[in-house]
Amino acid sequence: MLYLAGVLFVILCVIYFVFVRPFTYWTNNQVPQYKFWEIWLRNTSDAIRQPPLVDAMMKLYKDFPDNRYIGTYQLFVPKLCIRDPELIKQIFVKDFDHFVDHTMFIPTDGDPVWEKSLFSLRGKRMSSFSINNIF
Repeated sequence: MLYLAGVLFVILCVIYFVFVRPFTYWTNNQVPQYKFWEIWLRNTSDAIRQPPLVDAMMKLYKDFPDNRYIGTYQLFVPKLCIRDPELIKQIFVKDFDHFVDHTMFIPTDGDPVWEKSLFSLRGKRMSSFSINNIF
């Protein structure tokens, strides 16, 4: 009986640390997000239906109308959705050099024009880039 309780405890711990805890990142950082069970239901239904990303972002945008930013996840990776125009402006202009690495949407190898694009720069190349270089 004690052996069975120990196995059950280990299984519950694994379930928590693998399936629940990764989806509490934004809650732990006082950022609004969906409840973790809503995230799991949404991820499961999205995996089956495969809706466009725009639809998912619009639903997220409409579900949190009074927040400047919302925490979301791309599988297990936390992502921040910013919806306040003033905050977006501050990030893109004033705090531009603090956001040097971001998600790559398409591969950059092979296209010399895209490799030097603002959206494909990463690391030191991005941090040495100045917003003044654009204008």
